[in-house]
Amino acid sequence: MEIGRLKPVPLRELWEGEATHFTPWLAEEENLTLLGETLGLRLELRGVEQQIGSFIADIVAEDIDRSSIVLVENQLAPTDHRHLGQILAYAAGINAETIVWIAEKVRDEHRAAVDWLNEISGTRFRFFAIEVQAWTIGDKIAAPQFQVVSKPNDWSKRAFTSSESNSTELSESQKRWREYWQGLIDIVGDRIPGMSNRTAYKGNWQCGDGLRLASDVYVEFNASCPRDGLRAEAYIGGPRAKLVYHALATDKAVIESEFGETLNWEELASGQDSRIAIYKGGERAVFDGDASAQFEWLVTKLAKLRDVLSPRLRAIDLEALDSEADENLGDGG
Repeated sequence: MEIGRLKPVPLRELWEGEATHFTPWLAEEENLTLLGETLGLRLELRGVEQQIGSFIADIVAEDIDRSSIVLVENQLAPTDHRHLGQILAYAAGINAETIVWIAEKVRDEHRAAVDWLNEISGTRFRFFAIEVQAWTIGDKIAAPQFQVVSKPNDWSKRAFTSSESNSTELSESQKRWREYWQGLIDIVGDRIPGMSNRTAYKGNWQCGDGLRLASDVYVEFNASCPRDGLRAEAYIGGPRAKLVYHALATDKAVIESEFGETLNWEELASGQDSRIAIYKGGERAVFDGDASAQFEWLVTKLAKLRDVLSPRLRAIDLEALDSEADENLGDGG
C-alpha cells in the first residue's frame, strides 16, 4: 500500500471569500454536522447572514439537545480584536448560549480571551475558538479539518452528560413546555416525520419538518403557542426569505383554496424572515389536563401546510427570483 504525505492547502484556494464562499459551504448540512461533531453538539441551521440590528452574523444555528441558540462567526484570516467585539455584540443581540469563533489562526491573546470568557461565564454560556485547516494527499481532493483551540472547562464531560445536567437546570416553565411538546411529538407518528425524532423544546414553540431551498434560505413547519393562541406555521428564513415569501404570495388565492382555510400572510417587515400561518385563537397551551385536541389541531394543520406548500417551494427558481429582483432595482422598483 502506497503511503502519501499530507500537504496543507491555503484556505483562499478553497474559499475565495468568507461571506461568498466559506459561510455558504459551512451552512450546508453535512459541513455543519462536521462542525457539530467537533464540538460535541447536534446543530441545526437557523439562518445565514442573519440581520442583528445594523450588523450581520455569519451563521445562527440551534443546539438541538438544549434548544438554545448557537452563534458561529467566521474568518479566513487570523483572529482580530474587531471580530472579538462583534462576536460579543452579536451573541447579546440574539441571546446565544454557545458562541463559536472560527478562524485560520487563533492568536494567543484571543485564545486567552476566550479562555477567560469561559471561566467567568459559568455553565450556561459556552465559547469555542476553532482553527480551520485544509489538507490534501498528492493531487487528491482537499479535506477541511476543524481544530478546537479553546473550549469550556471540562467540556468533554459536560457534553457527555448534557441530557442529565440539562434536565436538572430547567426552570419550572421550561419543564412544562418540554412536557407539552413531548406530548405533541408522541402523537405525530408518520404524519410529520421530521418532528417525530426531535427533542422536545423548552420554549413556546417546537420545530417540525424542514426544507432547505439553498444554503441561505430554508422553510420550517413549526408549532407554537404565542399569546394569541395556537399557531401552525411555515417559517421562511434566510437572506432570500422575502423573495420566496413573495413568490408564494402571488399564488395566495390558490394556496388558500387548496388548504381549505384563510391563512395569515406575515411578511415580518422588521426582519429578513417571513411567515405563513394559521391560528386557533383564544386557546392557551394546556399544561395540566388533556391537551390531545390541541395536539391534533397542530399536527393536522402542519401536515396540511407542508403538503400544500412543499411542491411549490421545491419548484421555485431562486436564480430567476434573484434576476427579477435585480431588474426591479435597476428600474428603480
